[in-house]
Amino acid sequence: MMRLFARASNHAALAPSERTLLKLIEGLACAALVAALPIISDALGHGASTGAMWGGRRSPPE
Repeated sequence: MMRLFARASNHAALAPSERTLLKLIEGLACAALVAALPIISDALGHGASTGAMWGGRRSPPE
């Protein structure tokens, strides 16, 4: 697999099945990134959870 990536980065001629495999991997990586964006956005939007420890200390309850 790593040899395939090396050949692709060197612009070597690839078989149609190898090009298809690279496009599939690229599509899966893009889909994973797009799927992770709402999760990351939601986590950043809500801030720290109530049980999170920052700097080794817990903030006192109010």
